[in-house]
Amino acid sequence: AVRLVTERSNRRLFRAAWSILKNRDDAEDAVQSAYLRGFGAIADFAGRSSLTTWLTRIVINESLCRLRASKRKRAHLEDNSVIFVEDYREKLMRGSTCHSSPEASAAQTQVRQMLEDAIARLPPRFRMVFILREIESLSVAEVAETLDISPATVKTRHLRARLKLQIDL
Repeated sequence: AVRLVTERSNRRLFRAAWSILKNRDDAEDAVQSAYLRGFGAIADFAGRSSLTTWLTRIVINESLCRLRASKRKRAHLEDNSVIFVEDYREKLMRGSTCHSSPEASAAQTQVRQMLEDAIARLPPRFRMVFILREIESLSVAEVAETLDISPATVKTRHLRARLKLQIDL
């Protein structure tokens, strides 16, 4: 039954989410969250409209909440971005304190620069999750709380960031 509902509703729900969020990944996340919320509350479905219409309303509400949260996060990050970038660069550039040779030191500097450039090219939502997980060593729950996203979204974005870095490097 779930497969049938998702097959029939996916396009409509995705279009509704995308029209609000204007981002494919965010729209996919919103649709996934809406399905979870909808199927979790299926007992509350009164049948006054079609199931797809009911799910569409849930997607729209989820997308609007994500849009508002994104605006709040963006404003907060813009206020603190200079400090954050400096901390990130400092941690990234530290590396090992013992250098065996000038060649090894030069190679390490080049690798570090390549990694920094690749991380800088990540989309902001992936970059934030990657930095918090890998550089700051936060847990999935801590990142989710910090960015006000679900733990599943943290895991997805972290995986996508790592895959993109593997391709870019």
